[in-house]
Amino acid sequence: MLPAPPIPLPCPLSAGWQVISRTALPRRHPDGRRMGGFSALAMGADSGSGDRPLWLLSDTDQPELIPLLGWMDTPRYGPRLRLRGADGALLAPRFDGEGLVRIDGSLWIVSEGRRRLGRPPALLRFDLASGRFREKRPLPRAWRPAPDAGLRSNQGPESLARWGEEQLLVGAESPLKQDRDDRVRLARLRMEGSGIGPAPPAQPLRPLALQPRSANWGLTELLPLPRQDRLLALVRGYDPLQGWWARLQLYRLPGPVQAPDRAAPLQPLMGWDLLADLLPADNWEGMTPGPPLPDGRATLLLLSDDNFSTRQRSWLVRLAPRRRPGCGAVAPGHLDSEASRPPT
Repeated sequence: MLPAPPIPLPCPLSAGWQVISRTALPRRHPDGRRMGGFSALAMGADSGSGDRPLWLLSDTDQPELIPLLGWMDTPRYGPRLRLRGADGALLAPRFDGEGLVRIDGSLWIVSEGRRRLGRPPALLRFDLASGRFREKRPLPRAWRPAPDAGLRSNQGPESLARWGEEQLLVGAESPLKQDRDDRVRLARLRMEGSGIGPAPPAQPLRPLALQPRSANWGLTELLPLPRQDRLLALVRGYDPLQGWWARLQLYRLPGPVQAPDRAAPLQPLMGWDLLADLLPADNWEGMTPGPPLPDGRATLLLLSDDNFSTRQRSWLVRLAPRRRPGCGAVAPGHLDSEASRPPT
């Protein structure tokens, strides 16, 4: 099991990000059926020919993943992988998977819940080869639906990320019903056990402050950077009058806390407006590390969800951190000096 590649940050942080490529994905699969509603993505294993697929998680009525091949040159699409129960039957419609992590031959998927319909949120593991369900892991108790408590309907968990080799990081999209509106909760889950015996309990982490612009904002993806003691968060929102907005926020890597409802939320060290001159105005939901550039810079892959709307598109964008001449390796002290300024 290989650790996720490091993501060097812009140097200095104010240098921001550069668009390497931007692709509008088609609305139809080569099989003729519609394609879209992508809410998350994960890089597949190297096939040996250097062609690493991107697995795109769709929240269509029938839960499925679509492998995107040759996406850096000539995109082509592999057969759909339908998600199935342990008995091999197709999953019920409206599974609503929102976060995706691939670890070896497994796909970890986090799905949103609906309080009225009695569909609790869940963290599930599926077999990559067959799409069959393998196990379910419990979310933190405080996140589970209860009177005046737990995740709000259709408000998460929205983000799922790999943290090191044996841990996952999960984030709520918006404040829990029992929380103040200045924070979103995070939790870390250990993956050892794999269905044998009780799963280790989720560890609550210090929450994040997101500085919302409107009521319709949310945390949609996370990317831990353990080597730099930092965390990247993708935040997006929508307002009927102002339209879409999206930001990439940088935080210190959160540590464990006993009472996340009382802990002071982590403030962003730096923020970048992704729609100012980088991304199309749309519903940005997915983020994962991409392959490095020839100059050695690591990259980020960002994905938008078109909601199967003719007024939106499924975009795949590759970003790289800008590095100004003479700027050396990004050190924690350098980050701290820039973080003393208000986020932009």
